[in-house]
Amino acid sequence: MGRSDDPEADFGSLVGRDAVDRVRSYVDAGVAEGAELVVDGRDFALPGHEDGFFAGASLFDRVTPDMRIYQEEIFGPVLSVVRAADYEEALRLPSEHAFGNGVALFTRDGDTARDFTRRVNTGMVGVNVPIPVPVAHHTFGGLEALRLRRPQPARTGRHPLLYPHQDRDLRRQAPAPLHPPLTRPATGRAAPVGCGAGALARPWRCT
Repeated sequence: MGRSDDPEADFGSLVGRDAVDRVRSYVDAGVAEGAELVVDGRDFALPGHEDGFFAGASLFDRVTPDMRIYQEEIFGPVLSVVRAADYEEALRLPSEHAFGNGVALFTRDGDTARDFTRRVNTGMVGVNVPIPVPVAHHTFGGLEALRLRRPQPARTGRHPLLYPHQDRDLRRQAPAPLHPPLTRPATGRAAPVGCGAGALARPWRCT
């Protein structure tokens, strides 16, 4: 941990004192609710920047779904380990979470990977990757409480290879597009973008 201009630092400060206090309050809540605090970063201070807005990394083990640190987004360097009794519980936990941002599975079994990606219900799914976030120009988002941030295929032209496990579900639940789709005048084929100012310079028309 270090200053944002330090090339050796993995991560830097938070945005302000309120953010630091908020992260520390979540660590306090995890301890109070019975989670095992393996690494405690609440007293971290960066040498030479003791008054800076730095929050040390904290690690919890044996976190359960009824705890605040599991249910709420902390937006700080706090990692929680939740132990699942079996494969079905590991599949169910992310699917039932209030946010459903993303999940990753690490396995050498192809059948398990296919089953997991088809059945889990989250915004992003990765296999043998630590964070299943696509590159910047692709859409991504969560489910459940984050439904307003979920992909909207009718408007954005969501890449089907990124979300094959949810294609049918998202097509059914996605809200109506804000703009009508575009079509080629000659073919009538739908375009993968919405009508906007930039579309006027392209050979598309709004239907």
